[in-house]
Amino acid sequence: LIAGDTVDTIKLIDTSQCSPEIQKAFAEIKYALERINKNVIQGGAVVQGIMKYTRKGEEGFEPLSLDQILDATLDMVRYKVKLSDIDILRDYPKDHPKILANSVQMQEVFFNFIDNAYDAMVERRTALNEPAYRGKITISTHPNANNGMLEITFQDNGLGIKDDCQNKIFTPFFTTKTSSRQGTGLGLYVIKRIIEEFHKGHMRFESEYGKGTRFTVELPLAKVE
Repeated sequence: LIAGDTVDTIKLIDTSQCSPEIQKAFAEIKYALERINKNVIQGGAVVQGIMKYTRKGEEGFEPLSLDQILDATLDMVRYKVKLSDIDILRDYPKDHPKILANSVQMQEVFFNFIDNAYDAMVERRTALNEPAYRGKITISTHPNANNGMLEITFQDNGLGIKDDCQNKIFTPFFTTKTSSRQGTGLGLYVIKRIIEEFHKGHMRFESEYGKGTRFTVELPLAKVE
């Protein structure tokens, strides 16, 4: 990127012999270019994320069980999350009704929920210093025959989200993660689109800082043949 290349060039310039005014001007230009560079990169990530889910995908929509989606998700997430450090409880019957969904997109949804929950649990362990604390994610279901939807809940016991951040979590670029693990802030923005636009479902969340977060999604049930 031009802005990034210019920042690199500025870093090579020796301003030690310049007046304080010129040194200050160089510092302000460098800061501005770094911000431009960062925003361009983030904007590109948003576009790529949206384009990734503008089509149903090659696999299309099919009847899927939670175990199918969760097992495939855990195969992916284990490369980023230390699963031995947390408990993932499947609090739903094996014979629960299947949903009509795109497998690849739903794995992205589940991956995001687990990854965010794990980060929140790591942050709680650090922030609250609880010796007996162990992270836990509970996944439960509740079918609603009246509206033809299956309600799926991801409940974690992580640090939770502060009240003043809760109305921003679906906004592009916003993230509550620590800087060392900070991503593009794109995850929940795209996840909400997958659920509500592409699957015609619903998504909501509740969170209490210091106690945990619960994400609930409603997805269409597959027709029983």
